[in-house]
Amino acid sequence: MPDKFPPIVSAASGQGPVAIPVVDRRGQSRRAQDRVIDDLHSTFSSSHCHTCLERMSDAALLLDSEMRVLFMSPSFRSMVQTPDELFVLAPKFGLRDPADARRLAELLSAPSQDNEKPCLMLHEGGSPIPLLLTVFRLPKPKTPDLGNVASFLILLRDSSRFPQQQWQLFIDQFQLTSAEARLCRALADGLTLSGYCEQWRVTANTARSQLKDIFAKTSTRRQVDLTRLIFLFTRG
Repeated sequence: MPDKFPPIVSAASGQGPVAIPVVDRRGQSRRAQDRVIDDLHSTFSSSHCHTCLERMSDAALLLDSEMRVLFMSPSFRSMVQTPDELFVLAPKFGLRDPADARRLAELLSAPSQDNEKPCLMLHEGGSPIPLLLTVFRLPKPKTPDLGNVASFLILLRDSSRFPQQQWQLFIDQFQLTSAEARLCRALADGLTLSGYCEQWRVTANTARSQLKDIFAKTSTRRQVDLTRLIFLFTRG
């Protein structure tokens, strides 16, 4: 099984090297050096960034502009090593299901939106619990010849779980039901209400009723206000 995966591991795991660009800064001005550091951090291409990604509850994957895997967190590696084999990791990252693959290609090619987090629900075999794959387009580095830095950050999580303590605090604070908490998580991860209905197989009336109850419990009136409140509790 391990032979199927590319030899890209975390620096902090001590299992091997990570594809981190090596830049000779000798002879560069201080401003140029600072620009290199900023570029490495903004593209999650430094060893420090990789260590931070490893500590996230979400599984993380970094891809270059050609969709090649540059970094894979241990949690991502453990999630993709399943009998269902949802993913293709070499020579380029992809999804085995043709419909999911087309949708992923659309997400990766779409122009970036400041307030949008393109995401995709993936189902493992016959499991009713999907995995949520979120795509983040990273900024292009300003430094020329910086090397093969990351262009995309992929986050993967089991959408039925709320591993972060902040989520439980949010749920307890407003006394949300499990269905209401699931809807809040979906909205925070970028799903529309119609997309939530489709992926979780609930009717539009049920979803609107749940959202109305959430608004009442959280004293919010709009989805944008609810999302902001969720982020204050969970991503602060």
